[in-house]
Amino acid sequence: MINIYNDKLTIYRNMLMPVMSSSLEDIADNIKVFSDPTRLKMVKLLMNGELSNKALSLLLSITPASVSQHLKILKDTGLVSAVKHKNNIFYRINQNQIDHILSEVTRFLQEGSGTSF
Repeated sequence: MINIYNDKLTIYRNMLMPVMSSSLEDIADNIKVFSDPTRLKMVKLLMNGELSNKALSLLLSITPASVSQHLKILKDTGLVSAVKHKNNIFYRINQNQIDHILSEVTRFLQEGSGTSF
């Protein structure tokens, strides 16, 4: 627990934040990807197998341009990769990256169980 008394807050902050700051930022950035309902639906659909932009557009009832925007965010975080088959591009989930994000969040929450901010 952090007590705010004179300079104790500064001492505790200096002890905690250098270790956690970059990790916290990475975790927060990864969690942001899941903050959009459409992206969550996309991830859920892709967990069942590869899909094209057009298929995702039809299944989600959104424009292909919207699908592309969401896919770009998912690709930038490594959650989705693209595979070209003939004239089509299919997207697949990167299960290892999802597992990594979930384990990082779990690890952080378990380590911080005795700390209040």
